[in-house]
Amino acid sequence: MSIAVSAVVTRSRRLSFAVLAMCGCVLLAGVSVVSGAAGELPGLEKTLVAGICCLVAVYVFFRTVLSVKVCEIHVSGTGQIRLQAVSRSDGPFREDAEYSVNQHGEPVRLLPVSTLWSWLLVLHLRHENGRTSILTILPDAVGKESFRALLVACRWIVARCVEDS
Repeated sequence: MSIAVSAVVTRSRRLSFAVLAMCGCVLLAGVSVVSGAAGELPGLEKTLVAGICCLVAVYVFFRTVLSVKVCEIHVSGTGQIRLQAVSRSDGPFREDAEYSVNQHGEPVRLLPVSTLWSWLLVLHLRHENGRTSILTILPDAVGKESFRALLVACRWIVARCVEDS
């Protein structure tokens, strides 16, 4: 059985909307504290709590927007995963390009703490230098067929690692 998969992972609109909604709720909480609708606090505490809510919402929003990277993930037929970040200045992706596992990306290892659900993949990937990357993939970030293929490949890798242990 060959599980070879290559996919380009882009920004998920659903995840971006969820982060935007969460940031809006935190901002709304800050406004309700300042207006007095969320309890009776003295003036300094109101201002402090509202300021912290606004700072957290703005930080999370911009951290999420700026940290989104386009990447390519390649899973070989033997279960080796390679991850390659794609800069936005590289131009359009070439769908007809031949991907060689030996030439593209950095080898990474799928950690057992990864979440593999039928609608969400949270891949914890360990690089050779010990650094850990967390890649959140929803079906709208790669396409339904590519998502399904990645899900099957990751589940196969996890099952194979459990059998090898």
